[in-house]
Amino acid sequence: VSLKWTEGLNNGGKVVEDYEISYAVDSGTFSVLEAAWPQASGTSYTTAANLVQQGKTYTFKIRSRNSVGYSL
Repeated sequence: VSLKWTEGLNNGGKVVEDYEISYAVDSGTFSVLEAAWPQASGTSYTTAANLVQQGKTYTFKIRSRNSVGYSL
């Protein structure tokens, strides 16, 4: 699975430190896949294909964190 996103325009004037990447299967509860993906690593993420099962629907959520806390 490869994900790519753009950094939000409104960061409250604080530098983004890292990202939390979560996913849900078939509209279920979100699970954290990566708790602190470093901002220095960029705005893309790749994980092993064994996460994905054929016939399932996956939803991914990415939120940024800075010195104030997590984005909504």
